[in-house]
Amino acid sequence: MATRRRTRARVACVAAVALFCTPVAESRPNIFTKEDLCNRINLLTNWSDTVSCQSEKTAGGHLISVFEGSWAHQQYTECDSYLVMHGANMWSRSTRGALFLIALLYTFLGIAIVADVFMNAIEVITSKEIDREIAGEDGKPETIKVKYWNDTIANLSLMALGSSAPEILLAVIGVVTALPPEEADVLGPGTIVGSASFNLLFITAICILSPSPNTTKVEQYGVFLITAFFAVEAYIWLLIIIDFNTPEVIDIWEAVVTLLHFPLMLVLAYGQDRNWNFKNYNKVLPSDGEHPGDASQYTKFRRNAIRYFTGGKRVMWKDDHSETHDVAHSLEASLSVGKNIRTSDPYAVLRLGKQIEKTQWIRKNLNPKWNETFTFENVDDLLADGALAVDVFDHDDLTSDDLMGVCDIPLARLQPGTELEMWYKLGKNARKFGVEQGEICLSCLLTCPVTSESSLRVSVLSARDLPGLDKNNKYIDKLASAAGARIKKLKRQATFHRETYRRMKVDWQLQFKDALLPNGEKDDNGDDLEPSGMDLTMHFLTVFWKVFFACIPPTNYYGGWLTFYTALSFIGLVTAVVGELAETFGCIVGLKDSVTAITFVALGTSLPDTFASKVAARESPVADAAIGNVTGSNAVNVFLGIGIPWTMAAVYAEVGDKGAYISRSCGFGLSVGTYCVCAGLAVAVLTVRRRLNGGELGGNVFWARVSAAFLVTLWLVYIIVSSLRAYDHIGDIWTITTDASSPAVCP
Repeated sequence: MATRRRTRARVACVAAVALFCTPVAESRPNIFTKEDLCNRINLLTNWSDTVSCQSEKTAGGHLISVFEGSWAHQQYTECDSYLVMHGANMWSRSTRGALFLIALLYTFLGIAIVADVFMNAIEVITSKEIDREIAGEDGKPETIKVKYWNDTIANLSLMALGSSAPEILLAVIGVVTALPPEEADVLGPGTIVGSASFNLLFITAICILSPSPNTTKVEQYGVFLITAFFAVEAYIWLLIIIDFNTPEVIDIWEAVVTLLHFPLMLVLAYGQDRNWNFKNYNKVLPSDGEHPGDASQYTKFRRNAIRYFTGGKRVMWKDDHSETHDVAHSLEASLSVGKNIRTSDPYAVLRLGKQIEKTQWIRKNLNPKWNETFTFENVDDLLADGALAVDVFDHDDLTSDDLMGVCDIPLARLQPGTELEMWYKLGKNARKFGVEQGEICLSCLLTCPVTSESSLRVSVLSARDLPGLDKNNKYIDKLASAAGARIKKLKRQATFHRETYRRMKVDWQLQFKDALLPNGEKDDNGDDLEPSGMDLTMHFLTVFWKVFFACIPPTNYYGGWLTFYTALSFIGLVTAVVGELAETFGCIVGLKDSVTAITFVALGTSLPDTFASKVAARESPVADAAIGNVTGSNAVNVFLGIGIPWTMAAVYAEVGDKGAYISRSCGFGLSVGTYCVCAGLAVAVLTVRRRLNGGELGGNVFWARVSAAFLVTLWLVYIIVSSLRAYDHIGDIWTITTDASSPAVCP
């Protein structure tokens, strides 16, 4: 009787919605089944209109839901996930679906914000500069700074990884969590193909409309053709290994060949960018200069697009298109110079009586700038017939320094109290001043106070047209240069670590300050404007993500690589949550994982690229940043997002004696084949527009709208065909499976 009274009390408290029943002790048999519990509740409460009862076993017992009236018609769907709390499966489908959809959209915002940090790190990495020697207009060598990363390689490797990191990591996580013999993941590969179709078809359609009526075209068209080819070929290859060669079975060699496509594309694109000139790979070419479609420009467009709809701090950029041609012109001059360009490591020595001063030496520069100031005291005895001797030397690491040129400046020519700045010609030596060895610029100020000794202040500013004394391709010079560079590097590292620890606290404080404060647009002068209502709203919604990702180290540590790897880890963490949310949401609303992948997940992960490409199409004078990144990113999605996880799974299955790695996703082959057809038509549209319109983007408004509508229609066709196949409304054009008894319908 005690048990009956306790049950009555529990039912009365729940009020016909839910009941938690404590299980019988383990020593006693559990005589109640789920149906028995529901029947007993009906008998105890006399609810004649109760037509449905559901039970969920929990750690503490059973959670029972009793449905009445309209609630009885709610279809019960149990979706297992670590994100679903006990009892949530008893809620109505519409409530659960709405909550998980909001959570999914919120995590998409988080991915966009951490991708902003990731792209910021990539921008710092790819903007690294090194010294290169070119020939000046007079034929003499000079040293300029060029980017360490080739823009084509940066776009197709780091930039493409930055754009595709969520999709790639989603596929990797899906395979790692479902290694053989478990059923292969569907969400990751489906998201990759769905994202590719959205990027190439929908984003390109937006880009075509953005600059109208102006016309822009791809500047590096050869590289674009290579990436466009691989953007289609990658998915044709994927179709072959999925449905034709060992259908549904992924061999190790198939996965490895997929992965090796990536370096092959990089080599071909780099060769086209270098005009297939691999003999003098260290020679500076015009392509090594900046151009409007380079990697740094796209990162700024993408970061501004993300910060626009999250209320973040905007990034300013300027149009360097006019400067591009000047840089390219100076680089072209280097092509006519011989291989043995000589240079020097100059420094200046100043002697006045017994006093000697020396500047720092500048590596490989015939037009150095020192900007160093020295003071010579007690020069009264030298005012009448004394002279300042200036000797310019070429620094050598293992041999004696070579004299480059000399000049003498008589003190009698200087007016006390008047600073004299002028260029002085250098002679080969004290006896041969007629032989010019370049010029040096000095600023001299002679001070003759009445109450103290006279002094001479000399500023060594710069030099020009110095002779090149170092010879290239000498083993001794290489050894000396390596030793000197190593010593210099150690000194820099010691200084760097001291400065790093000193600035670490300040930089992190600034990050958290920027994360907590809302920001608005910038005016033409780069000054911050007051944040708008939209900025304030989005900042309020995303402040959690901003503060969370402010924990990532700033980009000025270790050249941005520390930020790069840390941000990549954070992307993987959020992506894992996105995958779980997407699968659970699809389970609740009745969508299959393959359809969820090509719709919700693909669109959510591609939204930052959508805004970035739209801004790039409108602001950039060329179309490289807008659509050039799309084709490369689509190819990288397959080569890395499919190649890496499938190689891992295939090797694991072979080494662990788990049998063959089976990737059986119903309708995936038809989805990939449909994309291949649509992608081929999209590339054809861009090619025709370049020939007839003068550029891929913009132009006549009417034809731009027609082209955009056609591409959007192709994207809708892809979505519809893939969805119809997933729900067995249509069949595969080809039917090839590993097992003749495999069902023809999708499970």
